[in-house]
Amino acid sequence: MAQDDWRLTGNLDFLLGATLVFKKYWNRRPDDDHDHCEFCWAKFMVVPYADDQGILTEGFAVQDRSPFPDFPNDYWWVCQACAHDFAMPFGWTLVGEPEQKT
Repeated sequence: MAQDDWRLTGNLDFLLGATLVFKKYWNRRPDDDHDHCEFCWAKFMVVPYADDQGILTEGFAVQDRSPFPDFPNDYWWVCQACAHDFAMPFGWTLVGEPEQKT
């Protein structure tokens, strides 16, 4: 991973050593219909709203890590590509993988 990777913006230190669990995306806030990957800003949405335009319906949800003490699990999301690209440099434990589509 290059230090000048365009996806490394902002303060992501809270993600060091995190556990990320692969799961279906769900809206954690009723006043919002989507989230974004913390690295590449890919859009996550629930199935009824998602379409085939690159919107993700599943990904890796960060567990027990947040820069804000009262934020719950699954508040921060990372797409599959970024999870694999940054797992080693950030020291992540990745739990689960997507099912292979045949």
